[in-house]
Amino acid sequence: MNNEHTISQIVKEDLIEGKIHNTCCKRAFISGLIRGAGNYYVTSSGFGINIQHHSSELIVKSAQLVKQLIFFEPVVKMRQQERKVIYEMDLPGAKCFDLLEETYISPAPYQLYEGICEELIASPCCQKSFLQGVFLASGTISIPSFTLDENGTVISSKGGYYMEFNLGDEKVAEDLLDILTKLDAEPKMRRRGESFSIYIKDAEKISDLCALLGAMRAVLEIQNTIVMRSIRNDENRKNNCTSANIDKTIEASLKQQTAIEKLQKCGMLHSLDKGLQDTAKARLDYPELSLSELATKIEGNPSKSCLNHRMRKLLALADELE
Repeated sequence: MNNEHTISQIVKEDLIEGKIHNTCCKRAFISGLIRGAGNYYVTSSGFGINIQHHSSELIVKSAQLVKQLIFFEPVVKMRQQERKVIYEMDLPGAKCFDLLEETYISPAPYQLYEGICEELIASPCCQKSFLQGVFLASGTISIPSFTLDENGTVISSKGGYYMEFNLGDEKVAEDLLDILTKLDAEPKMRRRGESFSIYIKDAEKISDLCALLGAMRAVLEIQNTIVMRSIRNDENRKNNCTSANIDKTIEASLKQQTAIEKLQKCGMLHSLDKGLQDTAKARLDYPELSLSELATKIEGNPSKSCLNHRMRKLLALADELE
C-alpha cells in the first residue's frame, strides 16, 4: 500500500465517497475542481468549460453537484487517450457562465476572478470542500515504501513524504499557498514549466491535512509508515551502538593482551597475586570476551568493577617495564 499511486488513490476515494450537504460547500467543491482541472474553450457555438479526470466516480459526482447548483445537467462522456480512459464533464454556452458565476470564478461574462475569492471559502466547511476539489483535480501524495524480511521486520526503506497540488494559474497557486500556510501545513511553492507546484514534505503536516480533508484511511497509512520508520531508526541506532561497543571491547582486549604478554615475557606474571594471575590467564584464553563475560571464567566470579581494577593494574605494571 506504500506507493504513490495507491496512497493518492486512497485519499481520492475517501474524498469522492464523502457527502456534501450544504449548497455553499458544493459551490466551493466545484470551484476547487475547476481551478485544478477546468479547461476553458471557445468554439463556433460559443464559450464553454470542460473538466477531465480518470475517475468516472468523480466526474459523475461533479455533474450531479453542478445540476444541483444551476439546475442544468452537463454532458458526461468517455474517451480513450494514450491507452487511458478519460472521463469528461462538458458545460457549453450560457450555462457555463452561470456555473462560473455561481462558483466565484467569473463575476461577469468573459472575466475571470483573480485568484481564490475569499467569500467562497469564508467558513471552515467551505474551505475544506474547496481543498477537496483542488486535491481531487490536481493533487498527489507519496509516502515511504518498506522492504520486510520473512519475519516482518523492516530491513530497508525508500522514498519520503510528499504532498503536492499542481496548478496552472500563478495567482490561484499563491492564494492556495496562503490558505495552507494559515492551516499550519508549512507549504512551499515552486514553478515547474508552465505550472506551479504547492508542496508539503513533513509527514505530520501531511497527515493533519489529510485528516482535515476527511481522508482517514490515508491518515492511518501515514501514521503506520511514521511508526515503521521510527522502529527502523531505533534499530539502526541500537545496531550502531552495539557495533561501537564491540569495537571498544576488541580494542581494550588487544591492549590488555599486549600488556599481559609483555609481563609474561619478562617473567613477572608468576610473581603477581593469584587474582591478577587468574585474570591474565583468562584474558589470554578468551580474548574475544567482554569484562562481564570474562568474569564468569575466573574463579570466584569477580565483579566487573573488580576485574576492571585488575586490568588497570596489569596495564600499569606493563607500562612500568618501559
